This record gives sequence, C-alpha cells and structure tokens, in this order.
Amino acid sequence: MPVATQASVKAVGGDDLEAVGAKMLLANTYHLVLRPGIETIQMAGGLGNFMNWKGGILTDSGGFQVMSLAHLAKIGEEGVTFRSHIDGSLECFTPESVIEAQMAFGVDAMSCLDVCKKYPVEQSEARGALELTLRWAKRSKEKFESLRVGEFPNPQTLKPSNPQTPMLFGIIQGGFDKNLRQEAVERMLEMGFRAFAYGGLSVGEPKELTWDIVCLLGMSKLEVSVGIFPALIRNALVIPVKITRAPISAIFIMPASFFFTVCFLYTT
Repeated sequence: MPVATQASVKAVGGDDLEAVGAKMLLANTYHLVLRPGIETIQMAGGLGNFMNWKGGILTDSGGFQVMSLAHLAKIGEEGVTFRSHIDGSLECFTPESVIEAQMAFGVDAMSCLDVCKKYPVEQSEARGALELTLRWAKRSKEKFESLRVGEFPNPQTLKPSNPQTPMLFGIIQGGFDKNLRQEAVERMLEMGFRAFAYGGLSVGEPKELTWDIVCLLGMSKLEVSVGIFPALIRNALVIPVKITRAPISAIFIMPASFFFTVCFLYTT
C-alpha cells in the first residue's frame, strides 16, 4: 500500500502505481483537511477523483501527526486543538469531525481518532491514552453509523463521495504494555469493531519490542488487521524520492519489510 500522504505518491504517477499492481493508497486526514480542504476535495468528486486514482483509499485519522506536532496541540476530552503547521490558524479535531471528513472524502476505509504516545511511556500515561482512545472510538463509531445512513448535518457541503459503505478501523493503543493492548482489542470487539489498526508503534522503541506487540494479539478473533509502522513507511517513501533526484549508477532493491502491509484475517 503506497503512501499518498497529501493525495499523491511522491515521484510516482498513477499509471506507474497501477503498473506495479498497487490496489490501495494510504492518505492522511490531518494534511488533507488543512490543505486542500474538505470542500475542495468534494468539488472534485471525492478524493479518488481529486488524485485521479481508481483504486482503493485508506485514510488515517491524524492522531500520529498530533503526537509528532505536540508542541502545537492540546488534547482534551472533546478532541484535539492545535495550530496549523501551515499558517498557524487554530484548528480542532474531534472524533466526530474526523469521521465526517473521511466520509466526505469518499474513502474505502477510515480510522478513528486516537491518542498516540511516544516511547518510553509510563504505564499510567499509557492507560490514560488508551481510555481516551476508547471513549473516542465509541463516539467515532456512533458518528460513523449515523452518517452511513445519510444523516449528514449539511447535505450541500458534507455528503459522502463514495456510495459504498466504507470500513471503519478501531485503533489499538496501550503503549508497550501487552495487557493494555489485549484489553484494547477486547473492548473494541465489544463495541462492535471488526477491523483494527495498530497505533503507537515505531515511535522510538526498539524494533524487537515492536514485533513483540504485533505478535501478541489474538488475531483469530479479528476480521481485518492493519500494521502501521510510520518509520518503515518513511523509509519506503523517502528513499525512492531521493534516488530520483540524483543521477546514480547503482540499482537499489528495497526489502519487503519497508512497505506498509495490510493483512486480512477472517473469523471462522
């Protein structure tokens, strides 16, 4: 799944993506809401039309960007208030507004707003982030369920660009406490989630710890699981771009582990 953070895969055109067999792209809600904005994307007929892409699109919620721009953000029960890194304007993301934006984009899969913590994190802080993430997940799912049946607050400017019902991913938080991670899955299953994404990984921890967290979950209960590894994504995105910007005579072979992977696991 190539990364199209701001509605484009750097240095790679749509025809090339199709030629190598890409079926789905990952875009970033945080960046797209700030620029070009929801209305601009809707005027183009949805994110797929805006970026001239006929395949699937998954959007994340912007939770990771909130963590990485923590000096510009304030997290509260209602949501996240932050200063735009573009022009300094005051912005606010709530679980509901993030779902509304992704529905308006017309994507095929979307993510709940979550609280992401850097490594290392105290157990009490990880617990607090998990509890807030779960409360936000409940609110996100309620908004998602209302919008999927057409109850948009302003049908003229905020309506789904994709007539098909998208998939909603719950975000598994819990820091690096295995019990908290397992609890996150179980409580989201009780809420009715059937698709999940790992949150709060590749945030400075040793890679051995990353894989320990990934492998601990009882995935037989899940229908779909997505492993999100921002550091690996960054390498997959930056290295090819740097190669195209400089004349070289060597050929680079990228290890498969550099790429964002979606794994479908169905219950039996």
